[in-house]
Amino acid sequence: MGTTPTWNLPYPAATDYVKDGYQNIQDLAEATDTALSDTVALSGLQLVKTQTIGTAVSSVTVTDTFNSSYVNYRVILTGGTASAQTSIRLQLSGITSGYYSSTLYRIFTGTTGGADLANQANAYFGYASATGLSGSMDIRNPNVAGAKSFNGYSVEMATNGSTIFTGGYNASTTQSTDLILSVTTGNMTGGTIYVYGYRNS
Repeated sequence: MGTTPTWNLPYPAATDYVKDGYQNIQDLAEATDTALSDTVALSGLQLVKTQTIGTAVSSVTVTDTFNSSYVNYRVILTGGTASAQTSIRLQLSGITSGYYSSTLYRIFTGTTGGADLANQANAYFGYASATGLSGSMDIRNPNVAGAKSFNGYSVEMATNGSTIFTGGYNASTTQSTDLILSVTTGNMTGGTIYVYGYRNS
């Protein structure tokens, strides 16, 4: 038997007996299966949880989202619809104050602007409109007994919409396990929240 140089997958040598062909194929299949499983396990982002938003709700709690398996997370919101054009706010369970953040945006027609939010009950996460819900954010240390920081971006999906960038922090040492997303006005329906953990090594 020979082996490939990169993955060390076995293959029949010219001198192998034909009668051993079945065993050679089985060895190759098992080695390939192991190599592919290891590759998937080593990917940088691991899906932790998905949750679909209900019908006409103003907020949604994604429970058991953060744990000691990961230090850093990425949260993505996509799909769905909203009853009004409005911002989507983020809150970590057990932390109801002390969110400091800022946003920068550029409206599709060319106007730029921004906002500063100090000592708030939540932080900007994304935007909702009749076309859909949008938000992508990295969160560092949500389940660690230390300060948390976050940054991300979203798109206000409307002809008068904008691209929005945000970032901020919270000094709380509370170890959060849940994620709460809520709209400032109106309600949202459908859409899916994907939570990924960054591998620690």
